[in-house]
Amino acid sequence: MGLHEWALKLAKAFSQDHQFYICHRLDRETSGAILFAKTKETAKLLGEKFEKHEIQKSYLFLTKSQSKKSSLEHSSFIEKQGDRFVSLDQSPNSNTRFEKLKSQGEFELWKALPQTGKPHQIRLHAQSLNIPILGDPVHGGAQFSRMMLHSQYLEFEWQNERLKFNSTLPFVFENLELLRNLELANWICAFERRFWWLKNAQLLTDDQFLKQNQTWRWLHTESKNLRAEQLGENIFFSWYSDNHPNRGQIESIERLYEFCLQLLKKLNLAPQNAEYFLQLRSDRQKSPREFGEIKSTPQFPKRWNIKENDLTFELRLDSGLSTGLFLDQRNNRNWVMTQAPNKTVLNLFSYTGGFSVCAAKAGASKVVSVDVSANFLDWSKQNFFLNDLKLDPHEFRKIDSLEYLEWAKKKSLKFDLIICDPPSFARTDKKLFKIEKDLPEMIRLLIACLNPNGKILFCSNFENWTSKDFIKAIKSATVALDIGPEEFRILREDFELPHQEPLMKCFLLQKLEHSHQKSTS
Repeated sequence: MGLHEWALKLAKAFSQDHQFYICHRLDRETSGAILFAKTKETAKLLGEKFEKHEIQKSYLFLTKSQSKKSSLEHSSFIEKQGDRFVSLDQSPNSNTRFEKLKSQGEFELWKALPQTGKPHQIRLHAQSLNIPILGDPVHGGAQFSRMMLHSQYLEFEWQNERLKFNSTLPFVFENLELLRNLELANWICAFERRFWWLKNAQLLTDDQFLKQNQTWRWLHTESKNLRAEQLGENIFFSWYSDNHPNRGQIESIERLYEFCLQLLKKLNLAPQNAEYFLQLRSDRQKSPREFGEIKSTPQFPKRWNIKENDLTFELRLDSGLSTGLFLDQRNNRNWVMTQAPNKTVLNLFSYTGGFSVCAAKAGASKVVSVDVSANFLDWSKQNFFLNDLKLDPHEFRKIDSLEYLEWAKKKSLKFDLIICDPPSFARTDKKLFKIEKDLPEMIRLLIACLNPNGKILFCSNFENWTSKDFIKAIKSATVALDIGPEEFRILREDFELPHQEPLMKCFLLQKLEHSHQKSTS
């Protein structure tokens, strides 16, 4: 969902039948104030004001560079060459004035006052003046989790009134001392951005924010090693490495935890009894091993319940590598609820039954949960109990998922909806499973167990393949069938943005009424 789509969704949520027209643009990674109009006529008038430079714009940015000057100015000719904007030393069509506001070690905070409105203008001019924006490697800036450019305010005359629209500054902009610890500053920026995106994109009131939906990811791929999740009242950190974090990193994680609570408290959203847990996880591309506790607050529970869209799930610390619910599947679980009524549903690699609970709650005629672990199947039954669901007529099968598919094929069992979320790597008593090796046979078996017009939701977190790699492999496995897989992407607000390659790749395969086995002779 882009900003324009979100604005329309927000208006609809408040029963306002508005159209919104973007009057100017911000680069995708720029935060802060942006102007919309509610009518075409107003949009045209505001557009003319922008063209005549009658709207004053102020931006702030951070740079990991130092300048001896307190003010700078740059003019150039900006044009697009290929897929990039460039700044040329010829008859200028752009001008930007810069003022230094603060310094902190090797970092500086600058104000940019663009006098014109060319694309990438501030970024290009800052690069030309040797003060490239932090987090803008395209234009010479140092690496960071986001581009540290913020639209501070817009000011203009409108109907004989002077209007000024300010945007709250990101936390690091007002606390430059955090840049002494760049890793911590990176984590805080990522958390803060996700917090505001989640709160606004979900259209939740303060009371709903941590009640109706109590599971969010605060830190995703912005950090090489650290992930952070809100699990009910508790904040759960995972350190992905073969080595423990050092003492300084542990202290930084504790400071991040305190920052999380402070931000939540500002909006009266802080849980009453928030605890945190920090665990060590081995590299995700290697054979998994039992995680180890690094540090936690004394009262962190071994088992507790959380809410997701008014469904209840039990989370555990004492039953495996993960706590019991994969947050990146939240919106996929919502989708399953729309598809499951009166359908037969097969949930393979079912883990703790998150998809199974959603399907049963939505009124599926039968849900079969398949997992090799008796512990996970018992956990699934507990989640059914927590949501007032009867176990009959549903089934819980302790068997390897591929073996179940082979058995179901022999028995001519068919399903209307199949959910398959296999691990990238798994070892059982009988064999070793690797998705890159076993995917073709798995896809063929899935299709063999699908009813006409049925659907397969196939998901994987295998990081060595992109979505294109998966599509290629799935098409290769289905070349003899009249089936075309499509990437299935539901926005997951607390994971990747729409333009980013997702870690979790999802695909939808549908068996059409006229599908038939093609001749391969």
